[in-house]
Amino acid sequence: MRPLILALILPLATLALGACGEQANKGGGDGATDGADGGDDADGTDGTDGEETWRPAGTGIGFLIDGAEANSLFHLEINNPAQPRTGQAYYGWLSGGAGAPVALGEIPVNDATLLVFEGEIGFNGLLEGYDTFTAYMGAGPDADTTGELAWTGQIDPTLRDAYEQLLIADAATPEGAGSLRTVKDTTEAILAYTDETIASVSDVAQINARGEAIANTIRGLEEDLDDDGTSGQIEGYMPIIGDDGLILLILEDLDTASASVGPGHPVKDLANWAYDCTQRIEGFATYAANRAGIATVCAAESSCDEVLFEASENLEWALSGNDVNGDSSIDPIEEGTIDCAVYYVSQMAYMEIATP
Repeated sequence: MRPLILALILPLATLALGACGEQANKGGGDGATDGADGGDDADGTDGTDGEETWRPAGTGIGFLIDGAEANSLFHLEINNPAQPRTGQAYYGWLSGGAGAPVALGEIPVNDATLLVFEGEIGFNGLLEGYDTFTAYMGAGPDADTTGELAWTGQIDPTLRDAYEQLLIADAATPEGAGSLRTVKDTTEAILAYTDETIASVSDVAQINARGEAIANTIRGLEEDLDDDGTSGQIEGYMPIIGDDGLILLILEDLDTASASVGPGHPVKDLANWAYDCTQRIEGFATYAANRAGIATVCAAESSCDEVLFEASENLEWALSGNDVNGDSSIDPIEEGTIDCAVYYVSQMAYMEIATP
């Protein structure tokens, strides 16, 4: 079982919420004190003349991270949210794509200091252009037509240059997909091929040939490692390491992302963290290629499987990171790899959430 990436308070949330906390405290509140801070008094009024004047409060961020699909899980954090009226709740929607707005369902306020919510939409929202969040307070799921607007936010279109080549489209990849998405798909494909070899192939000559294909695909080479007169690769994939490999392409795209914003912008920190995660991929991929290379000359199925298992293990680490300190979780900054880089780059497409 892969250890889970730590996901308590995301780094971007720490940066963005810290920046907007002062503003939130000016216009936000606990929703149960005085009407000047948003929400209502405990008696449902604004604390002045007894008139009910509920107002929304709170600011924060929202973004799409990987869930059931790539960038299909909407993550929302609101600092100092106002409690909704008694008998009502907040309901959220994502919109902006070619399709209809997607309902996120009820957004509960379980903490007066920080609201954290996640909602699965079932498809790649970034790829489909869903860039706007709205939340309404109402008595039911039709709050968008019967309730009151509470929060709204949109991805800054100027940030698209930061994340597009990494997550959506890069002309340098075989299928034109984002470079990070491509290295993830490539590593998963090589890992599946390696595991299939361990589980299903018993003929040593075939294992030797498949080891050659694994090593050559990772490195982008055409070497006859098993000396059978031919060189094999897993067709259709760009190399992970080497001068023409995906690692260097991702690092170039991260440089582009960082250069697209000014000094002090949160995207620069996210690019730096993703850069560190990406650099760790190379070591695991290189070791996996070396192990697969040994499998091209092994003489017994058991010894072949042993080195291929090490290759598989390192490909897993290239994907999800390695729990170096043994605490059953992966620290994204210190131990993360591909999933960690995707996690940070996805946050570049963030929405600043505020009251209307």
